[in-house]
Amino acid sequence: MIILIYGRDTWRAHLQLERLKTAYQTKKAGAVIEMDAANAVWPEIKNHLTLTGLFAADKLVILKYFLNDKQTKDTENWQAMLEAVSPGTSVIFYERDAIDPKKTLIKTLLKLSNQNGKQLYPEFKLPTPLELKKWIQDEFSARKTQIEPAALELLATACADTWQANQEILKLCAASPGLITHALVKELVMSPLDENIFHLTDALGNHNLAMTIKLLVGQLQSGAEPLYLLAMIARQIKILLKIKSASARLKTTAHGLIATAIAEHPFVVQKTLATARLFSFVELIAINDKILATDRLLKSSRVSPKTLLTKLVYDILNVDSYAHSPAG
Repeated sequence: MIILIYGRDTWRAHLQLERLKTAYQTKKAGAVIEMDAANAVWPEIKNHLTLTGLFAADKLVILKYFLNDKQTKDTENWQAMLEAVSPGTSVIFYERDAIDPKKTLIKTLLKLSNQNGKQLYPEFKLPTPLELKKWIQDEFSARKTQIEPAALELLATACADTWQANQEILKLCAASPGLITHALVKELVMSPLDENIFHLTDALGNHNLAMTIKLLVGQLQSGAEPLYLLAMIARQIKILLKIKSASARLKTTAHGLIATAIAEHPFVVQKTLATARLFSFVELIAINDKILATDRLLKSSRVSPKTLLTKLVYDILNVDSYAHSPAG
Protein backbone atom coordinates (compact mmCIF):
# COMPACT_ATOMS: atom_id res chain seq x y z
CA MET A 1 0.00 0.00 0.00
CA ILE A 2 1.22 3.49 -0.85
CA ILE A 3 -0.14 6.50 1.04
CA LEU A 4 0.44 10.18 0.32
CA ILE A 5 0.12 12.77 3.11
CA TYR A 6 0.88 16.35 2.18
CA GLY A 7 -0.14 19.97 2.58
CA ARG A 8 0.73 23.25 4.25
CA ASP A 9 -1.51 22.62 7.25
CA THR A 10 1.44 20.91 8.87
CA TRP A 11 -0.11 20.14 12.26
CA ARG A 12 -3.11 18.24 10.89
CA ALA A 13 -0.85 16.44 8.40
CA HIS A 14 1.49 15.53 11.27
CA LEU A 15 -1.43 14.23 13.35
CA GLN A 16 -2.61 12.03 10.48
CA LEU A 17 0.88 10.58 10.08
CA GLU A 18 1.07 9.81 13.81
CA ARG A 19 -2.36 8.13 13.73
CA LEU A 20 -1.28 5.88 10.88
CA LYS A 21 1.95 4.96 12.67
CA THR A 22 0.05 4.11 15.85
CA ALA A 23 -2.54 2.07 13.96
CA TYR A 24 0.17 0.11 12.17
CA GLN A 25 2.09 -0.61 15.37
CA THR A 26 -1.12 -1.72 17.08
CA LYS A 27 -2.26 -4.10 14.35
CA LYS A 28 1.05 -5.46 13.07
CA ALA A 29 4.36 -6.59 14.48
CA GLY A 30 6.34 -5.08 11.62
CA ALA A 31 9.00 -2.41 11.96
CA VAL A 32 8.39 1.29 11.34
CA ILE A 33 11.24 2.88 9.39
CA GLU A 34 11.43 6.66 8.93
CA MET A 35 13.73 8.17 6.32
CA ASP A 36 14.42 11.85 5.71
CA ALA A 37 15.45 13.24 2.33
CA ALA A 38 18.21 15.24 4.03
CA ASN A 39 20.22 12.15 4.97
CA ALA A 40 18.84 9.12 3.10
CA VAL A 41 20.75 7.47 0.23
CA TRP A 42 19.41 5.52 -2.75
CA PRO A 43 20.76 2.06 -1.80
CA GLU A 44 19.16 2.33 1.64
CA ILE A 45 15.82 3.49 0.20
CA LYS A 46 15.83 0.70 -2.38
CA ASN A 47 16.70 -1.91 0.23
CA HIS A 48 13.80 -0.93 2.51
CA LEU A 49 11.26 -0.73 -0.30
CA THR A 50 12.11 -3.72 -2.48
CA LEU A 51 13.80 -6.36 -0.31
CA THR A 52 12.14 -9.77 -0.79
CA GLY A 53 12.90 -13.37 0.04
CA LEU A 54 14.20 -14.95 3.22
CA PHE A 55 15.10 -11.69 4.98
CA ALA A 56 12.00 -9.74 3.97
CA ALA A 57 9.55 -8.74 6.70
CA ASP A 58 6.41 -6.66 7.02
CA LYS A 59 7.24 -3.02 7.60
CA LEU A 60 5.99 0.53 7.30
CA VAL A 61 8.41 2.86 5.51
CA ILE A 62 7.83 6.60 5.98
CA LEU A 63 9.60 8.79 3.43
CA LYS A 64 9.73 12.41 4.56
CA TYR A 65 10.29 15.45 2.34
CA PHE A 66 11.27 13.53 -0.81
CA LEU A 67 8.86 15.27 -3.15
CA ASN A 68 10.64 18.59 -3.62
CA ASP A 69 12.21 19.62 -6.94
CA LYS A 70 15.61 18.07 -6.30
CA GLN A 71 14.26 14.68 -5.26
CA THR A 72 11.68 14.34 -8.03
CA LYS A 73 14.20 14.87 -10.82
CA ASP A 74 15.30 11.24 -10.56
CA THR A 75 11.89 10.04 -11.70
CA GLU A 76 13.03 6.82 -13.36
CA ASN A 77 14.61 5.45 -10.18
CA TRP A 78 11.49 6.27 -8.18
CA GLN A 79 9.18 4.72 -10.77
CA ALA A 80 11.20 1.52 -10.81
CA MET A 81 11.25 1.27 -7.01
CA LEU A 82 7.53 1.92 -6.66
CA GLU A 83 6.79 -0.87 -9.12
CA ALA A 84 9.04 -3.23 -7.14
CA VAL A 85 7.81 -2.50 -3.60
CA SER A 86 7.76 -5.80 -1.70
CA PRO A 87 4.30 -7.24 -0.81
CA GLY A 88 4.63 -6.81 2.96
CA THR A 89 5.80 -3.19 2.76
CA SER A 90 3.52 -0.20 3.27
CA VAL A 91 4.89 3.18 2.18
CA ILE A 92 3.91 6.68 3.32
CA PHE A 93 5.21 9.70 1.43
CA TYR A 94 5.01 12.68 3.77
CA GLU A 95 5.45 16.28 2.67
CA ARG A 96 4.95 19.49 4.67
CA ASP A 97 3.93 21.47 1.61
CA ALA A 98 1.73 21.53 -1.45
CA ILE A 99 2.88 19.30 -4.31
CA ASP A 100 2.93 19.78 -8.08
CA PRO A 101 0.39 17.35 -9.64
CA LYS A 102 1.94 17.92 -13.09
CA LYS A 103 5.16 16.08 -12.20
CA THR A 104 5.38 12.51 -13.44
CA LEU A 105 6.26 11.03 -10.04
CA ILE A 106 3.51 13.00 -8.28
CA LYS A 107 0.98 11.79 -10.86
CA THR A 108 2.05 8.21 -10.15
CA LEU A 109 1.80 8.65 -6.38
CA LEU A 110 -1.62 10.29 -6.62
CA LYS A 111 -2.81 7.36 -8.74
CA LEU A 112 -1.33 4.72 -6.42
CA SER A 113 -2.78 6.37 -3.30
CA ASN A 114 -6.23 6.63 -4.88
CA GLN A 115 -9.00 4.40 -3.54
CA ASN A 116 -12.40 4.11 -5.20
CA GLY A 117 -11.78 7.20 -7.29
CA LYS A 118 -10.81 9.42 -4.34
CA GLN A 119 -7.64 10.36 -2.53
CA LEU A 120 -7.47 8.47 0.75
CA TYR A 121 -6.04 11.59 2.41
CA PRO A 122 -6.71 14.77 0.38
CA GLU A 123 -4.34 17.72 0.62
CA PHE A 124 -4.15 19.29 4.08
CA LYS A 125 -4.69 22.89 3.04
CA LEU A 126 -4.17 25.86 5.33
CA PRO A 127 -7.52 26.64 6.97
CA THR A 128 -9.44 29.80 6.21
CA PRO A 129 -9.93 32.16 9.21
CA LEU A 130 -13.41 30.69 9.75
CA GLU A 131 -12.12 27.10 9.51
CA LEU A 132 -9.29 27.87 11.93
CA LYS A 133 -11.72 29.34 14.44
CA LYS A 134 -13.94 26.25 14.23
CA TRP A 135 -10.91 23.96 14.57
CA ILE A 136 -9.78 25.80 17.70
CA GLN A 137 -13.29 25.59 19.16
CA ASP A 138 -13.42 21.84 18.46
CA GLU A 139 -10.01 21.33 20.10
CA PHE A 140 -11.15 23.04 23.29
CA SER A 141 -14.39 21.03 23.26
CA ALA A 142 -12.39 17.80 22.94
CA ARG A 143 -10.51 18.85 26.07
CA LYS A 144 -13.80 19.61 27.86
CA THR A 145 -12.80 23.25 28.09
CA GLN A 146 -14.98 26.25 27.30
CA ILE A 147 -13.65 29.39 25.64
CA GLU A 148 -15.38 32.76 25.67
CA PRO A 149 -16.43 34.00 22.19
CA ALA A 150 -14.21 37.09 22.49
CA ALA A 151 -11.30 34.90 23.59
CA LEU A 152 -11.85 32.57 20.63
CA GLU A 153 -11.86 35.52 18.23
CA LEU A 154 -8.65 36.91 19.70
CA LEU A 155 -6.88 33.54 19.69
CA ALA A 156 -7.87 32.74 16.09
CA THR A 157 -6.61 36.15 14.96
CA ALA A 158 -3.29 35.68 16.75
CA CYS A 159 -2.54 32.24 15.26
CA ALA A 160 -1.05 31.79 11.81
CA ASP A 161 -1.89 28.09 11.48
CA THR A 162 -3.03 24.98 13.37
CA TRP A 163 0.52 24.15 14.50
CA GLN A 164 0.79 27.45 16.35
CA ALA A 165 -2.84 27.23 17.50
CA ASN A 166 -2.19 23.80 19.03
CA GLN A 167 0.74 25.16 21.04
CA GLU A 168 -1.38 28.04 22.32
CA ILE A 169 -4.26 25.69 23.19
CA LEU A 170 -1.94 23.49 25.26
CA LYS A 171 -0.56 26.56 27.04
CA LEU A 172 -4.01 27.98 27.80
CA CYS A 173 -5.47 24.67 29.00
CA ALA A 174 -2.49 24.17 31.32
CA ALA A 175 -3.01 27.65 32.77
CA SER A 176 -6.78 27.43 33.19
CA PRO A 177 -8.44 24.01 32.70
CA GLY A 178 -12.16 24.35 32.12
CA LEU A 179 -12.56 27.97 31.02
CA ILE A 180 -10.50 30.23 28.75
CA THR A 181 -11.23 33.94 29.12
CA HIS A 182 -10.43 36.90 26.89
CA ALA A 183 -8.12 38.26 29.60
CA LEU A 184 -6.17 35.00 29.74
CA VAL A 185 -5.65 34.88 25.96
CA LYS A 186 -4.54 38.51 25.99
CA GLU A 187 -2.09 37.79 28.80
CA LEU A 188 -0.58 34.54 27.51
CA VAL A 189 -0.88 34.85 23.74
CA MET A 190 -0.83 38.55 22.91
CA SER A 191 2.59 39.34 24.37
CA PRO A 192 5.17 42.14 23.97
CA LEU A 193 6.49 40.02 21.11
CA ASP A 194 3.78 41.54 18.88
CA GLU A 195 5.30 45.01 19.29
CA ASN A 196 8.80 43.74 18.65
CA ILE A 197 7.71 42.12 15.37
CA PHE A 198 6.89 45.62 14.07
CA HIS A 199 10.42 46.75 14.92
CA LEU A 200 11.96 43.61 13.43
CA THR A 201 10.15 44.00 10.09
CA ASP A 202 11.11 47.69 10.08
CA ALA A 203 14.75 46.66 10.49
CA LEU A 204 14.41 44.17 7.64
CA GLY A 205 12.82 46.82 5.43
CA ASN A 206 15.71 49.17 6.14
CA HIS A 207 18.20 46.34 5.46
CA ASN A 208 19.61 46.88 8.94
CA LEU A 209 21.28 43.54 9.60
CA ALA A 210 22.71 44.42 13.01
CA MET A 211 19.37 45.64 14.40
CA THR A 212 17.44 42.69 12.93
CA ILE A 213 19.82 40.16 14.49
CA LYS A 214 19.78 42.04 17.80
CA LEU A 215 15.97 41.96 17.95
CA LEU A 216 15.83 38.31 16.89
CA VAL A 217 18.41 37.12 19.41
CA GLY A 218 16.78 39.24 22.11
CA GLN A 219 13.45 37.51 21.57
CA LEU A 220 15.02 34.05 21.66
CA GLN A 221 16.96 34.86 24.83
CA SER A 222 13.78 36.14 26.48
CA GLY A 223 12.18 32.73 25.93
CA ALA A 224 10.15 33.27 22.75
CA GLU A 225 9.28 29.91 21.17
CA PRO A 226 11.03 29.76 17.74
CA LEU A 227 8.02 28.45 15.79
CA TYR A 228 5.77 31.06 17.35
CA LEU A 229 8.31 33.79 16.62
CA LEU A 230 8.51 32.68 12.99
CA ALA A 231 4.71 32.48 12.76
CA MET A 232 4.40 36.06 14.01
CA ILE A 233 6.95 37.25 11.46
CA ALA A 234 5.05 35.35 8.75
CA ARG A 235 1.78 36.94 9.86
CA GLN A 236 3.31 40.41 9.69
CA ILE A 237 4.68 39.77 6.19
CA LYS A 238 1.23 38.61 5.05
CA ILE A 239 -0.35 41.75 6.50
CA LEU A 240 2.21 43.85 4.62
CA LEU A 241 1.34 42.03 1.40
CA LYS A 242 -2.38 42.60 1.95
CA ILE A 243 -1.84 46.28 2.72
CA LYS A 244 0.27 46.87 -0.40
CA SER A 245 -2.20 44.98 -2.56
CA ALA A 246 -5.22 46.86 -1.20
CA SER A 247 -3.45 50.22 -1.38
CA ALA A 248 -2.55 49.65 -5.04
CA ARG A 249 -6.01 48.33 -5.92
CA LEU A 250 -7.90 51.13 -4.16
CA LYS A 251 -5.32 53.78 -5.08
CA THR A 252 -5.27 55.08 -1.51
CA THR A 253 -3.13 55.13 1.61
CA ALA A 254 -6.08 55.89 3.91
CA HIS A 255 -5.68 53.34 6.70
CA GLY A 256 -9.42 53.16 7.42
CA LEU A 257 -10.32 52.18 3.85
CA ILE A 258 -7.49 49.67 3.65
CA ALA A 259 -8.41 48.15 7.03
CA THR A 260 -11.98 47.57 5.85
CA ALA A 261 -10.78 46.04 2.57
CA ILE A 262 -8.42 43.53 4.20
CA ALA A 263 -10.44 42.90 7.40
CA GLU A 264 -7.69 44.05 9.76
CA HIS A 265 -7.92 46.44 12.70
CA PRO A 266 -7.42 50.09 11.60
CA PHE A 267 -4.73 50.56 14.27
CA VAL A 268 -2.74 47.63 12.87
CA VAL A 269 -2.97 49.04 9.34
CA GLN A 270 -2.07 52.57 10.42
CA LYS A 271 0.97 51.31 12.29
CA THR A 272 2.08 49.06 9.43
CA LEU A 273 1.62 51.42 6.47
CA ALA A 274 5.03 53.06 6.91
CA THR A 275 6.73 49.67 7.03
CA ALA A 276 4.88 48.55 3.89
CA ARG A 277 6.54 51.37 1.94
CA LEU A 278 9.96 49.87 2.72
CA PHE A 279 9.22 46.71 0.73
CA SER A 280 8.31 45.87 -2.84
CA PHE A 281 5.89 43.06 -3.73
CA VAL A 282 8.85 41.04 -5.01
CA GLU A 283 10.65 41.40 -1.68
CA LEU A 284 7.64 40.38 0.38
CA ILE A 285 6.86 37.33 -1.76
CA ALA A 286 10.51 36.22 -1.61
CA ILE A 287 10.57 36.68 2.17
CA ASN A 288 7.34 34.71 2.54
CA ASP A 289 8.83 31.82 0.52
CA LYS A 290 11.94 31.80 2.72
CA ILE A 291 9.80 31.81 5.87
CA LEU A 292 7.90 28.75 4.61
CA ALA A 293 11.18 26.95 3.94
CA THR A 294 12.48 27.85 7.42
CA ASP A 295 9.21 26.70 8.98
CA ARG A 296 9.67 23.25 7.42
CA LEU A 297 13.27 23.08 8.68
CA LEU A 298 12.30 24.14 12.21
CA LYS A 299 9.81 21.26 12.34
CA SER A 300 12.06 18.62 10.81
CA SER A 301 15.75 19.57 11.04
CA ARG A 302 18.19 18.94 13.88
CA VAL A 303 19.84 22.31 13.27
CA SER A 304 19.31 24.70 16.19
CA PRO A 305 16.36 27.12 15.87
CA LYS A 306 18.66 30.10 16.52
CA THR A 307 20.89 29.06 13.61
CA LEU A 308 17.94 28.57 11.26
CA LEU A 309 16.33 31.90 12.16
CA THR A 310 19.64 33.76 11.90
CA LYS A 311 20.25 32.17 8.49
CA LEU A 312 16.78 33.31 7.44
CA VAL A 313 17.68 36.92 8.26
CA TYR A 314 20.97 36.70 6.35
CA ASP A 315 19.20 35.10 3.37
CA ILE A 316 16.53 37.81 3.32
CA LEU A 317 19.05 40.63 3.41
CA ASN A 318 21.32 39.11 0.79
CA VAL A 319 18.96 38.05 -2.01
CA ASP A 320 20.35 39.66 -5.16
CA SER A 321 16.98 39.69 -6.92
CA TYR A 322 15.57 42.25 -4.54
CA ALA A 323 18.29 43.46 -2.17
CA HIS A 324 18.59 46.71 -4.08
CA SER A 325 15.20 46.89 -5.75
CA PRO A 326 13.12 50.04 -5.17
CA ALA A 327 10.03 49.67 -3.03
CA GLY A 328 6.85 49.84 -5.02
